[in-house]
Amino acid sequence: MKVKSGEYISEKGKCYGALRNLSIYRKLLVMVIISTISLIAVAVISYFYTHRIAGSSESMYNDRL
Repeated sequence: MKVKSGEYISEKGKCYGALRNLSIYRKLLVMVIISTISLIAVAVISYFYTHRIAGSSESMYNDRL
């Protein structure tokens, strides 16, 4: 494969091709948005399972009395 001088080809950085042409501000904005969505997903899942465990532990406590 012929490569022009100045071009950068790397198998390792292939998945970041979409971010390569963005400014640093846009890259940071994308990363912050992805991080925020991930944190919200973790919080919602944690909230759901905490209530589920609370109900299970309450019924287990009542059954043992």
